[in-house]
Amino acid sequence: MQARYLVDNDPQLGIPAVAACVCVMLLGYYIFRSANSEKDAFRRDPDAVAVKHLTFLQVSLGLV
Repeated sequence: MQARYLVDNDPQLGIPAVAACVCVMLLGYYIFRSANSEKDAFRRDPDAVAVKHLTFLQVSLGLV
């Protein structure tokens, strides 16, 4: 959505501002992918060494 705004409303960003936008986007993507990877590893084997420190919530519908 932010990229669409920048395309529609040209704010005349310089190279440092564009580089900062790209860095923030890459950081967000890294956080997204690593969180999903950790969640997948926990679901596959909750007793694995890499994810043994993680906890879960027991609710009436099952695990969350």
